[in-house]
Amino acid sequence: MTSRYQRLALGFAAVAAIIGFSLFASSTPATADEEFAAADTCVRGEFCVYDADGDLVYSNPGNVSGTLGPFPGGGSVRNNGVADPGADHLKYTVTRSDGSSYGQCLHFPGDDTPTTGAIPNNGRVGNFRWVNAC
Repeated sequence: MTSRYQRLALGFAAVAAIIGFSLFASSTPATADEEFAAADTCVRGEFCVYDADGDLVYSNPGNVSGTLGPFPGGGSVRNNGVADPGADHLKYTVTRSDGSSYGQCLHFPGDDTPTTGAIPNNGRVGNFRWVNAC
């Protein structure tokens, strides 16, 4: 039979073990993929627009006319689509702060690179279209 002090010591040991495990688990660095996945709320099958801090600003599974921005500090666009012949690459327009623009095309994850494109400082993005190929 265990004494009251032995039970108390076992209780403290159990609590210390749990705290020690929690501290170890929380101090273990995550890989870059784990960190992105943890912060990413972009649903598979959509394209997603992020601000300079990496926060999701907009996502949509369809074609979208119009523009988003400006993005102070820049941002990024991600094709998080799925393989769909005829509609799995994402084309869109990037407009710089000086008004000049260019087209960008992104592959879906697992197809090829790039799947993510940069938005320049104070840039805008728009006219998103799902297409067959870049």
